[in-house]
Amino acid sequence: MRSCGRQYARPHIHRPRLLWPADQLLAAAIFGKTLKETASYDVVRRSILTEDCCSEVRPENSARTFSNPAEIVRKAVNDGLIQKRHRLLEIGSGCLRNAAYLLNYGVQVTARDLPGVIRRYQKRYDRFVKNGGKLLPFGSRIPGTFDVVLSTFTLETICRRAERLEMLQELIESLNRGGRMVLAVRGPRDVKTAAAKGQRCGDGYITPQKTFVKPFTVKELTSLLSRRGLSILKIYSGKKQNEPKIIEIVAEML
Repeated sequence: MRSCGRQYARPHIHRPRLLWPADQLLAAAIFGKTLKETASYDVVRRSILTEDCCSEVRPENSARTFSNPAEIVRKAVNDGLIQKRHRLLEIGSGCLRNAAYLLNYGVQVTARDLPGVIRRYQKRYDRFVKNGGKLLPFGSRIPGTFDVVLSTFTLETICRRAERLEMLQELIESLNRGGRMVLAVRGPRDVKTAAAKGQRCGDGYITPQKTFVKPFTVKELTSLLSRRGLSILKIYSGKKQNEPKIIEIVAEML
């Protein structure tokens, strides 16, 4: 299957055909750009066709079992960026390694993940709710509610770029004014196996386990956040290089 690579960054089109309003929205969702920057139905159409391979992905397979919280969660707690009584939403809560740890610490935690993931860890989720945690049904949103939104190693597992950007926007919209986003993603140096053994799909790879991974660079991620009104507070991992194994970042809603 032909790779789309980076062909979407400012495509060169001599005679663009203007899009209808619905297609303008689709172009903006896919590219994160304005109509003047995309301005072609053919570009949008090609991007959709090259992501047909996403139908092969099984997102629930990305959830893995851990006994300890992600490093960025411990760091954010130690630095006071996540505090007791904070209202926190985690999207992509998986096995609840972060949510259960934070709930025990005294944070008011709401968790959300795919129904298949919740069924896989049903006993953990039942215990989480019994101990005072809350679940947000998949697809539900509570805008402007939370002091902190958290997502670790989830954003890069979403195959379609438009859906990936939608999730990022959802995290941002869930924050109240001055709220913080705590985000960890995989970088290029951490996806060598996927690149070597996986199948190229869109801007990432489908692994032999039918999961998807799209490695982020530091510049790419900070740019995505800055353009959406967030100020970068701290970069724990990936600060000294653009293509690290892991990027751990905390940003604040302006």
